[in-house]
Amino acid sequence: MGKTTVYVRHLESPHQTESLTKFQPLNKALAEEAAKVVYEIFDAAGGASMLKSSKEVFIKPNGIDGQPYCFTRPEVLEAAINYWYEHGAKKVYLFENSTQCNATRLVYAITGYDKVCKRTGLPRRGQERGVRVQGPGRLHVHETAHAEVRREEPHQE
Repeated sequence: MGKTTVYVRHLESPHQTESLTKFQPLNKALAEEAAKVVYEIFDAAGGASMLKSSKEVFIKPNGIDGQPYCFTRPEVLEAAINYWYEHGAKKVYLFENSTQCNATRLVYAITGYDKVCKRTGLPRRGQERGVRVQGPGRLHVHETAHAEVRREEPHQE
């Protein structure tokens, strides 16, 4: 089994000084620094060499809830999407299935993921198209704001 590498970076730009219960958007300097760090981390992990021959990238953003600090920041998500397009990805798929009785499309609206999809050209609600991914069983990903992931187990003969 291969080694797992974890990348941890501390951002230097100032941000929120009051309680973290009050969610605030990132200021411009912090958003730019976060994007720069996303690029540095992907480069350190292998960058474009990590792309498969299909040049498709699948991102699961951890958008489990619309409450403050319960999801990956949209600024970080947008930087990741832009990175892969700039480094040779033909298609980037964003998929999520929010938990805790949350409708994923609502979480996308609350978190700003729907705006990220619009800015980066990722499909939005109503543009369903299944994608089959090779692997054990068949994984179907529907590229919509209310994404659905379904695994079919391999047939035993």
